[in-house]
Amino acid sequence: MRILKILDRYFTTEFASYFIFGASLVVVFLMINTVLFQMMEFVIDKRVPVVDVARILFYQIPAFAVVAFPMATLFATLISINRMSRDSEIDVMRTSGISVVRILIPMLVMGLFVSICSFGILQRIVPMANAKSASLWRKFAMSEVMSKPMADIFFRGLGTKNFYIKSIDPGTNTLHGIMIYDTREGQFPVVTTAPYGFWDNKNISLRNGTIHHFGENGKLDYSADFGELSIDIERRLEQIFGDQKTAQELTYQQLQSQIELFRRSGMNAKSLETDLQFKLSVPVASFICVLVGVPLSIRTGRSSMTLGIAVSVGLILLYWVGTIICTALGHKGVLPPAVAAWSQNALFFVVGIYLIIRTRK
Repeated sequence: MRILKILDRYFTTEFASYFIFGASLVVVFLMINTVLFQMMEFVIDKRVPVVDVARILFYQIPAFAVVAFPMATLFATLISINRMSRDSEIDVMRTSGISVVRILIPMLVMGLFVSICSFGILQRIVPMANAKSASLWRKFAMSEVMSKPMADIFFRGLGTKNFYIKSIDPGTNTLHGIMIYDTREGQFPVVTTAPYGFWDNKNISLRNGTIHHFGENGKLDYSADFGELSIDIERRLEQIFGDQKTAQELTYQQLQSQIELFRRSGMNAKSLETDLQFKLSVPVASFICVLVGVPLSIRTGRSSMTLGIAVSVGLILLYWVGTIICTALGHKGVLPPAVAAWSQNALFFVVGIYLIIRTRK
């Protein structure tokens, strides 16, 4: 029993050192990628102070870390077990009667720990940090963004009204695809829709729309058409844009509430549903990566460290590219949100179980 406890500590120490290195490497890479490919031109044009650029990146570190954790877990698992295999440590353990499953346990515990920490950071820290980063970014971006069309604007009014606008052209103050969800009359809402309208100071003028009244049974009681309807929203367009939050700035519960509002209003929420599923699947990926990493490293353990690193980088790229593709397909509605978010985890899980079974033989 004492030997097994020492073994667990040994695996944990090996994993932790490589994990910290791998996570730091990915976070730094993401920061460099953000500066060079997303911010550089804008920073130069707007002459954003270096201090503000540093603050924007600092607040994005929690989000970068959550993205980095699954890849760092895979890297740490592959490299640590590969190193032990090359030094014949794994062979000695298996010869002494320690099974592959028993070797797997401390690594799975570490993967589970990383998954739990990842979800906690994603739920508690990332929304707050991303909101601060976005607030700084919008301070410099406002003048440029306000001159370009915007899409999928969602905001809450000061009363009981919730607004969704499919697109806005700030140049002409023209709105398209307007939906207003008002709960002032109780549990069942009054939904006002209009194909287009205009934004005038703090008022929205809707044209050729319909007001839908729903009864206690949730069914439509009656509807009334109108030619023109003016609504005071008590805020300017600039203020509305400043209040916008992306899915990354919302907690799981907040995003869930927004999706429910879209569903009850008959709006397409596939993009938000995909983001919601990813808030769960990304943390779980750290645990799944251990299932693949341990048996794969044992089976290739006699090879050089260079091959181990190459395998790690290859799998990390596969995971990363797959995540980007699945996210895009989920947002576009090509894949169901659950499939887009969980397909990679499912694939890695199946491959991991297969490798464990093969390695035990």
